[in-house]
Amino acid sequence: MAVVFELMSKGNVARLPDDMEIDGLPKDMPSLVILLMPYNRALVGTEVFGFHEKWIWGKLGDREWSEIVLYDEQPHTFRIDTFGVVTIGAEGITQLRRHLLAQLSPPGDHLSTLALLSDLLKRNAIILPTPPPSWNQTWSLIERDRALLLAYWGLRWALTWDLQDMVRRLKLWILKAKDAFDEVNRMPRIWFSITGEPSEVALSDWGNLGFGREHLRHLEAEGSNPTVIRIGGGYFLQYWQHHRRTRDPLVYRVWLYLPTPLWEELRDHYLLSLTEVIQASWGYLEAVDAEKQMSLYSKEKDPSRSCASV
Repeated sequence: MAVVFELMSKGNVARLPDDMEIDGLPKDMPSLVILLMPYNRALVGTEVFGFHEKWIWGKLGDREWSEIVLYDEQPHTFRIDTFGVVTIGAEGITQLRRHLLAQLSPPGDHLSTLALLSDLLKRNAIILPTPPPSWNQTWSLIERDRALLLAYWGLRWALTWDLQDMVRRLKLWILKAKDAFDEVNRMPRIWFSITGEPSEVALSDWGNLGFGREHLRHLEAEGSNPTVIRIGGGYFLQYWQHHRRTRDPLVYRVWLYLPTPLWEELRDHYLLSLTEVIQASWGYLEAVDAEKQMSLYSKEKDPSRSCASV
């Protein structure tokens, strides 16, 4: 049954009864989320392969509908012939996407992700005993370990979108510093720039941490990569990341902030190099973000979560 909304005059959306009948919708795909718009138009959320979201909009009753892409917290404006424009507000877009993703299974394959993570864990007999347990037993172990569960969702996300650099960062984190981080007291922070210059948001964040432009100039003057400077209650690291998987090599700038206790843990206990500190912290943060993204999907609709014993 579709989730139905109506677009209001201020760009917000209002929920309508789900069982209402709507004529003129496309017949060749399931309508999972429907937004009724002015001028007899509608926006429809549907799925591809059970986990890819797809949005189309058009005039009710017409055969031709246009596909669009929606982004969280970003408004979307439609031009409707001679009638002018209609805009869905940022909050409305986010709300619509949440209702669609909640009806889809998480992207990626459970067993291939589990196999990769299990292979990593076999390198540490303390984490995964020998002989290896069944898939069900391995998954049960992962679910009880917050770091491993984050790693699972991070790897599943990275494998789905073929993000090999992300896979390498996740592997480094799990193999060398699995328990170094947490989401309360030992949380790194990271910023990126493809232009080489920090954004105003980054500068504002840094100001709150006691890091100013004079410290940035100090990092820029250093000839090494990565570079590090101690500021107040933590450490700032700068790193130039080279991405060569595109036709034209992409270079972008990465800044990382670590509270002093986390820095000391990574350097003195786990004995990570500066580059490993950045890559492991980055991988951990990617896993946290991946889990947040995957949590928007319906876990109950994931058909591969029933593991066959081996």
